[in-house]
Amino acid sequence: MTNLRIRLFGGLLLESGGRVLPRIPSRVGRSLFAFLVMNRDRELSRDLLAGTFWPDMPDSQARRRLSQSLWQIQTHLSEAGASGDFVVANAHGVRFNRATSYWLDVEAFETGIRAIKDTAVSPAELAATADLYRGDLLSGFYDDWFLLDQARLRNEYLDLLGTISTAYKGRGRFDDALIFARRLALNDPLREEAHREVMRLCYLAGRPNDALLQYEICYATLQDELGSEPAPETTALFESIAVERESGAVPFRPAASSPLLDKDAQIPLVGRRDERAIGLTVIEGALTSQGGILLVEGAAGVGKSRFLDALIDDANWRGIGVLRGDAGLARQSYAPISTALDQSLSRLRVDQLGAQIEPVWLRKIASLTPRISDWMPDLPPSAALRPSEESHRMLEAISHVFVGLSNISPLLLVLDDFDAADDDTVRAIRHLSNIAADSRLVIVVSYQKAVAADREIVWDCLRDIDGLANTRRIDLQPLSEQETTELIRLSTAADMEPATSSRLHEETGGNPLFVLETLRAQHEYHVAAAASGATALTDRFPLPDSVQDAIG
Repeated sequence: MTNLRIRLFGGLLLESGGRVLPRIPSRVGRSLFAFLVMNRDRELSRDLLAGTFWPDMPDSQARRRLSQSLWQIQTHLSEAGASGDFVVANAHGVRFNRATSYWLDVEAFETGIRAIKDTAVSPAELAATADLYRGDLLSGFYDDWFLLDQARLRNEYLDLLGTISTAYKGRGRFDDALIFARRLALNDPLREEAHREVMRLCYLAGRPNDALLQYEICYATLQDELGSEPAPETTALFESIAVERESGAVPFRPAASSPLLDKDAQIPLVGRRDERAIGLTVIEGALTSQGGILLVEGAAGVGKSRFLDALIDDANWRGIGVLRGDAGLARQSYAPISTALDQSLSRLRVDQLGAQIEPVWLRKIASLTPRISDWMPDLPPSAALRPSEESHRMLEAISHVFVGLSNISPLLLVLDDFDAADDDTVRAIRHLSNIAADSRLVIVVSYQKAVAADREIVWDCLRDIDGLANTRRIDLQPLSEQETTELIRLSTAADMEPATSSRLHEETGGNPLFVLETLRAQHEYHVAAAASGATALTDRFPLPDSVQDAIG
């Protein structure tokens, strides 16, 4: 438990044991204690202290006054119930004892300020730092020694308020951003940009009347304090918001907690009921040793990866193991297969696999997953073969390993972006597909038809797989207008005007990725408009360049 809590913001306040301590009796004693605390990282000479606080006295008398004040401080703290030697003195110098149990608001504030530069700090953590600032440093004191620190800390506080407001604004939390923007304008009323930021945020928060009122506050403040009028850009912002208010236009705002604005949140799957039912039929075949292959075809951005996520959830619910590799990220042969295997192989699973397949296949697959050799160092070496025979042995090894793993537990192997797979992976999946029917293995591959058709080896593989009796193919189409509206509602946790939603569907073609990226771009446009001093035009969809290019 902290023995002494020291607050210097807003004046000097000492607390101990959950109660406020009586103040140090003398004014100079209070100022001396604050001086020692603010210079807590070093010992201060007695001459410096005597000259700072009793500059008009003879040296000997000033040093006696210093000794008396130090005794008064320590005695007062002890009698008030704060145990510990908070002031340490010797014949030459005096210092605040940092080894004691204490908490200092200035220290906590400066730590929070440093964290902004060093780490990713949430707006809530920033706000907690700002709350430490209860007022200017040592407000009510009239000494000169702290004025530079007072100005520095005040400027850091004002900058922090702006940082917090910007952070909340970037997350679409305009109401929270407005709280700190108002606080900045209140604490620095002559900073005209602070008033403009309040006006922008009021507008984005759906409060145009408050935005116009803030202009009046700004106008009156500048008139009273400086005898001047707001800058032209402030007046232009006022007039722009007034026009928007008269038109009744309100910017569409995703909810602050919506998946659209949370980079870690998963966007809900919309539609795809029939396609998911087909996929589920194939997946459940693994439970009855009726393995199969599912081809998931669709254009860029149509939602193939999100659809695969849903299938993986279905498999997990049914106790089916899942291995996943992204062929689009492959940089070497068999990389997606190696990635998928690394997800599942443990020492126990390799031991189980060793009971299912011959050591020769484990030795060969160890070249893709070296951990097998670490766990099974006694595997016999492979006999040297011609290159074509080595390639065939690898295909056999991959097939034996995946079928062996499915014998241990039903298995779903998922490969994203198969159209970008390396040639060796394509040959391996082609080989594996031919033996999956009588196993507990289901293979799911996704691809763009147009891209796959440009690669002969991939296209031939997909055509052969599509001809197998245990293969099903799903062609994911863009969303309908109704499904687009539902995607907007679920991703933004807000309802868009039907006409606007219809136009968004038309402009994006119902492509889920294009819809979501356009919504994000619109949100960013509103934020950028606020930052630049413009108002957010509600009838505009600022499509990202990537979406524009894809739509053509």
